[in-house]
Amino acid sequence: MPSLRAILYTTFTLTTLPFRILGILVYYIPKVTRPHPAWTYRRAVGLKIFAIWWNYATAVEYRTPKTLTPGREGQRFVVIDPPSNRPALDRGILRSVPSIRPNPIGAVWYPALPSKPPNCVILHFHGGAYVLGGARRKQNGWGPRILSQHTNLPVLQPQYRLSVEENASFPAALQDGIAAYVYLLDTLGVTSENVILSGDSAGGNLVLAMLRYLTEEVDAGLPLPGAGLLWSPWLDLTDQAARKVDAHPCRRNDYLTGNLVAWGVRRFTPVGWERGHRFLSPLGREFQVKTPLFVQTGMAEVIHEDHVRFVEQMKGLGNEIEMCEVRDAPHDIFAAGVVLGFVNEAEEAIEQTRLFLKRVVGNI
Repeated sequence: MPSLRAILYTTFTLTTLPFRILGILVYYIPKVTRPHPAWTYRRAVGLKIFAIWWNYATAVEYRTPKTLTPGREGQRFVVIDPPSNRPALDRGILRSVPSIRPNPIGAVWYPALPSKPPNCVILHFHGGAYVLGGARRKQNGWGPRILSQHTNLPVLQPQYRLSVEENASFPAALQDGIAAYVYLLDTLGVTSENVILSGDSAGGNLVLAMLRYLTEEVDAGLPLPGAGLLWSPWLDLTDQAARKVDAHPCRRNDYLTGNLVAWGVRRFTPVGWERGHRFLSPLGREFQVKTPLFVQTGMAEVIHEDHVRFVEQMKGLGNEIEMCEVRDAPHDIFAAGVVLGFVNEAEEAIEQTRLFLKRVVGNI
């Protein structure tokens, strides 16, 4: 049941919403008032209206509805059970919090359920600071659909557990990510070199955790995937992360806030763990991995410098990593480009990804 605070805040938000939207529509007509000097009216309005949702969801600690029923996704929705034929997965970092056990998860195919087992698949993980978001079309469907169009590959997007749920801090999302990966390998018969891991924002963080797990936990017997795609990945989950976001010069032209970061860090970090654990916060804890990586970042987002630093550090360790910097773009245009007015820029970045995959994987 919602708290009294959530009820009051929701009432306030709904009551004032029409006036706030009207104010935004009027206020950003002059170019001088826009958050970024190079932005169009469409982008300024899109970001500020989009930010209303994120601020509201953070303030009330919104819980995204999750179900294992297909709903409107129909045959595109599949249920993935925890791997039962790989006992080696029931140890190590995946069992680092004894109360968190693997659960069945849902996943959605984009653009449709493949008519036969695919030869090559993109496994994409949505963003949302590990506390928001989902795999369904209305939650995070635009980016995976466009990615599938440009690469001509099916995209499977898992509905991993969010840390606002009970017993769902780390390593719940990692358990779910590995389960989805094993599903592609064991159930669908896709070879590991033909699996491409992809993730936006927190989903990018999850991809890095999976790659670290596959690299470090050799006893698990799981091979590395063919490539990794990181769209505005969330890299810093330390105590300083929220303050760093709020103090950033680009905070006016981004919807990622310190409050959202603090909420995500608080819920995702297991009780008693340090905030800078290598599996949670990869910035400054870079590692060697044989999988080639592609990183997309917006040059107007509050964590752009994190991305640049991470790429430089990963290159210094000898990793194969390519970065795409999108001028004037805020956080995660892969998922939100259609809302923020960055459709062309998002598609150009995805097209650059296609060329990257053609080079490192080949089946594109």
